Amino acid sequence: MMAAIEKSDDLSQLYTLIHIVARSRPAGAERLLQRHLGFADDPQVAALALHTLGVQWGCFGEVYEFTIAALNGLDWDPIGDVQDAAITVAGEFLRERSDCGLLERLITLTLDADKWTAVHRFNALARALGASQQDLAGLSARVDEWSRDAIETRALERLDRECS
Repeated sequence: MMAAIEKSDDLSQLYTLIHIVARSRPAGAERLLQRHLGFADDPQVAALALHTLGVQWGCFGEVYEFTIAALNGLDWDPIGDVQDAAITVAGEFLRERSDCGLLERLITLTLDADKWTAVHRFNALARALGASQQDLAGLSARVDEWSRDAIETRALERLDRECS
């Protein structure tokens, strides 16, 4: 499997192979996926590698610098697939750690979201604040402790508490 990924020049096959590796996590897979983080030929491959390492496997240290770069946007990611994965990774990272710069960037991206990106970004920010996946089911239609206004307020309070 790992050799097939190394040799693959078929982008659709590569994406499928990385999905399989994401589920099976064979030895050496972290290094292989790290090499695909900057895969400019297909941002979806890079996004999948980032999501797998940062969210599924919790290898935050290995993807931290790339996540920061992707949050700021990459020239070769015109649709924002990699940035979206970075937003998700940032939310999960911040569930377990404090990082003022990362939190501030996630808040800014969330508050600047348009109607196409708002739900995803508010979900990531809510995850950073401790929301479970169950808490977020139907987030866009609910008004409660995980409403958009409440998420914004809690995020700004956390930023003030941890970073002032």
